[in-house]
Amino acid sequence: MIRRIRAWFAWISSGWYVFLEPPVSPEELTKNLSKASIPAFGFYFLLTLAAIIATLGLLANSAATIIGAMIIAPLMGPIVTVAYSLILANYQLLRRASLTLFTGVLVVIAIAYITTLLIGSQVAGEEILSRIHPTLLDLGVAIAAGGAGAFALTRKSIATALPGVAISVALVPPLCVTGIGLALGGDFSVGLLTTGNSSLVSGSFYLFLTNLLGIIVSGSFVFLSQPYGRVRSALTRISLPLLALLLLSNPLYFALNQLLLKNKIHHQLQAIQLSQPELFEDVGGYSLNVESCGWPYTICGGEDAKSVSHDVYVAIDLIAPVGFMDNAKFRQFQNSLSTTVGKPMKLRIRVVPTDVFEANVE
Repeated sequence: MIRRIRAWFAWISSGWYVFLEPPVSPEELTKNLSKASIPAFGFYFLLTLAAIIATLGLLANSAATIIGAMIIAPLMGPIVTVAYSLILANYQLLRRASLTLFTGVLVVIAIAYITTLLIGSQVAGEEILSRIHPTLLDLGVAIAAGGAGAFALTRKSIATALPGVAISVALVPPLCVTGIGLALGGDFSVGLLTTGNSSLVSGSFYLFLTNLLGIIVSGSFVFLSQPYGRVRSALTRISLPLLALLLLSNPLYFALNQLLLKNKIHHQLQAIQLSQPELFEDVGGYSLNVESCGWPYTICGGEDAKSVSHDVYVAIDLIAPVGFMDNAKFRQFQNSLSTTVGKPMKLRIRVVPTDVFEANVE
């Protein structure tokens, strides 16, 4: 059977197999990555400009500006170099790449902190908030991007794919959100009905760590699958970042479940709006917050998660006239959402009354 498969592959690949590009030699790849990990002026200059662009884009809630910053940010170089040096046991290169990476992280956070103070903004927009709740989806992106970046460095013909890899995985933007969070503290607005909290700093830096470890681990395995390093000894050296990645995966799994549950509830609210339009009559809009009350969450709905009896906390803010909500409507919401959640749930619906004033001014 194996002989038949080999013969079939030899027949089908006879026209193109000879044109396959071999990997870059270890000597050339080491030289290229050594250049990418040097803590030179050019590295910090580009990183500073990328941090300024990303911070301004985050404060202005401009996705296009943030993407531009991700293209010119050179942080991917030292991260992939760390993965490569772990495979080859090149500790001199590992120390230099780690130093460049560490100082680069500090530069980005500091630039974002100073820029935010100079601008004086007190509002965290959607682009900022989207980078403080990492899930397993973000880890999957980091793993795929790290593998793509490492493989692109081993083939000269696809080296142009590196800018696309830099766009796909967020490195500078989460660090900028960390700096923005440090500058804003806890006194900032995140929307019409809510105010800021301390998760801005911790959540964004957690996203950066997720991306960092995902790139290092996947990049290491891609290098290891080619003629770089020895498998047995290399597996021992990458065991530490792999273990750290596994530890990070557990809360990321819970965060993904929370995101999926929020999507289900949001979908259910839309279904209720279509099937029971009287429940949403005179509703000008709503916001939804869903919190899981199990580990690793310590606070659930403002309470200690260890002392609550429910698994999920659902808070809905409705913009509606005074007297809109009554016990009958609340029970209808409760019955519809409890079926969707399928777990012990605490439901809170807050009605924000609206007064409308109109005038024709000439």
